[in-house]
Amino acid sequence: MARLWGDGKVNGLLELWVVYKHPLDYPDKFVARKWILDKPSSETVIGGTINEARIAIPKGLTRFLPDAEDDKSIVETWL
Repeated sequence: MARLWGDGKVNGLLELWVVYKHPLDYPDKFVARKWILDKPSSETVIGGTINEARIAIPKGLTRFLPDAEDDKSIVETWL
């Protein structure tokens, strides 16, 4: 099993977390999904609030706001 180290990489690959507000698959929830490079992992946290969804995001990552071209349900990305 891969382990997360403090540099935001799993086995040398970039890991990021994307937080969504009311995505199509959970229209009443906030969802945090872990991605490895450009592929989603199976790690997903679903919460009624943004703080509940953020629980799984490792400490030490940096928050980025979405780009204008990103999906409108994206609230933030953590690297």
